[in-house]
Amino acid sequence: PRESPEPDDPQDAQVANQYKNDHPAYIVTARNWTEIYAQDPEKAKEEKYDTAISQLTEMGIDEDVARRALIKHKWDVSAAINSIFNFDSYIFRFKHWSLERELEVLHRRVLEVLVWYG
Repeated sequence: PRESPEPDDPQDAQVANQYKNDHPAYIVTARNWTEIYAQDPEKAKEEKYDTAISQLTEMGIDEDVARRALIKHKWDVSAAINSIFNFDSYIFRFKHWSLERELEVLHRRVLEVLVWYG
């Protein structure tokens, strides 16, 4: 990696031209590329996970349920949603969770469906 730009000996002629002839645009482009391509991969991964969890919790799904389903389905939001709303999944959770908590979750789902379909 180069420590300083070399517009007279460029690796990319278009970038060198922008550097020499439209320096403000060059700065904006460089910042944009830095944000996109030089991002900390762990931070990006955390943001991806947080976004996926938020998508499910905004639907009224308990955060623990959302996290478990997402982990089980390798952070595939659609697969996690399908597994959460799958009848067999409810039966499994009835057997392994407290009935009272599951009834609360089921009650919320029924209310959501009633609201969505009027």
